[in-house]
Amino acid sequence: MQEKIDKALYGLKDFQKKSVDYVYDQLYNKGKNRMLIADEVGLGKTIVAKGIIAKAYEQYLKKGGASKENPAFNVVYICSNLALAEQNIAKLNFLEDDKYVDKTV
Repeated sequence: MQEKIDKALYGLKDFQKKSVDYVYDQLYNKGKNRMLIADEVGLGKTIVAKGIIAKAYEQYLKKGGASKENPAFNVVYICSNLALAEQNIAKLNFLEDDKYVDKTV
């Protein structure tokens, strides 16, 4: 698992890594419950989201993974259309295993 997490984070450009670190810090250290990532088309918002998910999953595993207090790691992805959602879900799936993805519409 750690290899997949590292791979997701390693491929980020510097400005994307800064975005991942900032959003992660706001959500997991500063207590914010939502963040909006907005940027020009093609600058990697989906890749930044993938990095945030990978970093959050890494922390989830460090806390012991699934347990009574911490039962599941869930990500809710909302998108404007099904075709784009299917394309991006594949990009966000840093574990590269469909058994972790529920594509319920």
